[in-house]
Amino acid sequence: MSGPNQESGMTAINGVVKQYVAISFILKPKGPGTFTIPAATAKADGKSYKSNTVTVKVTNNVAPNAGSNASILPGINPFDDPPRETSFNDYILKKGENAADKINRNMFVKLQTDKTSCYVGEPVVAAYKLYTRLKSESNLVKNPSFSGFSVIDLQQPDNANYTRETVSGRDYNVYVIRKVQLYPLQSGSLVLEPAQIENNIQFIKEEYASRQGGLIDDVFSEFAEAAIPPEGIERQKITLENKPVTIIVKPLPSENVPAAFKSAVGSFTLKAGLEKTSFSTDDAGKLHVMIEGKGNLQLITAPDIKWPDGVEAFEPAVVEDLQKLTVPVSGKKLLTWDFTAAKPGNYILPPVVFSYFDPAAGRYKTDSTKPIAFTVSKGTGKKENIVAANEEKKNWLNNFFSNRRWVVSAVAGLIALSLLFWLKRDKRKEK
Repeated sequence: MSGPNQESGMTAINGVVKQYVAISFILKPKGPGTFTIPAATAKADGKSYKSNTVTVKVTNNVAPNAGSNASILPGINPFDDPPRETSFNDYILKKGENAADKINRNMFVKLQTDKTSCYVGEPVVAAYKLYTRLKSESNLVKNPSFSGFSVIDLQQPDNANYTRETVSGRDYNVYVIRKVQLYPLQSGSLVLEPAQIENNIQFIKEEYASRQGGLIDDVFSEFAEAAIPPEGIERQKITLENKPVTIIVKPLPSENVPAAFKSAVGSFTLKAGLEKTSFSTDDAGKLHVMIEGKGNLQLITAPDIKWPDGVEAFEPAVVEDLQKLTVPVSGKKLLTWDFTAAKPGNYILPPVVFSYFDPAAGRYKTDSTKPIAFTVSKGTGKKENIVAANEEKKNWLNNFFSNRRWVVSAVAGLIALSLLFWLKRDKRKEK
């Protein structure tokens, strides 16, 4: 009956703008039966995209909303997930109703945590949620500060998906504004501050909403205000915030603390090994230590290594492979020490010891490796590059800090000469 008709539009949620272009047809069946509308193909950015097919069952019964000439895609972004069906009509403002009171009854922000008591280093998951039965454009205007915590975000900031939750017998559309896992760094009562959400809310006045007829109960009714004149819409702006939540952080037990404990909390395993067990005094050995498990891996520091006499080691290099979206964080941390031996001989590296507190068991645990033997043969006297590089780096830093006054003076002189040159060039341009 009509088409192809081109439509376009956009949505803006939390500053994220999405646009669409749609082609629509209005079809009228000639008789009853089951019909399949084939897929459409679109080409964009050199790629082909294919839509789904749609099966339509036509009967002789009168369908609801028959005869409506409303747009097929009024304000819907066809590339988003399909909207959830909702029967909320709280955005309709009836005569005598106060808009501010209606907002208080139908919209609020809530902070939910998976626990309110934990040990130092044990993760707490916190989710800031917007509950609403209204139509609004909402933006996070004040992020909560998490003083006393190490923070890992669990959600992308442009995530606009929502779920349905029931509170006090009423259903709400729920948007997760921010979701984080928090690792407390100290004991005591730590407060999770409120988040502030700015909301631009639109109400449709009842007398204008009633003119839409059957559309007001349609799945797409929340976009029908495009056909309503400005005087039929009332806009309200309000900033909402949640109530703060206090987390009681318990100190780790002070009894039976292992000597090798360095604030690791979780469940871990330890592995260690040498890259090679035989090398000369000219070469550098490598010790690899792998810590694997779940917990505050990102905060774990290197265990102390008891090097044999005559062995010199450098600062360890750290490589992390962490899954930060799991709770608690899981993954591996690899620490590598370069070391040298001044004299040839047979050496024994004592066991590497790693201690941690297991909050599930409520006690400290210790894992250790076996002693590692290695042999160093006499070299030619030419040290490997790593030793020279480290010595050169130390000498450069020592020279720099011992002569920093001269360095600062030289830099200041260069700045003054550059300024003088710039002023003279500016005067030439004026002449």
